[in-house]
Amino acid sequence: MEKRIIPMWTVLQGLLSKGFLIKNKLNIGKSLKVSDSSFVKLYMIKYEKEAPELLNVYIKVTFQIS
Repeated sequence: MEKRIIPMWTVLQGLLSKGFLIKNKLNIGKSLKVSDSSFVKLYMIKYEKEAPELLNVYIKVTFQIS
């Protein structure tokens, strides 16, 4: 579970910090319960032009690459 949630949470934090998501409108529980492929579509592909570095962060955190 940790291997799934931490990368997702890292991406959500990045999107929040850049202002693409609004904290009080984001349902974190629902966001973390979706399948990996749905998460990628909803949060990474949707914002890939505005925040391309999030894909690299997601990969590094998921596969624990330093």
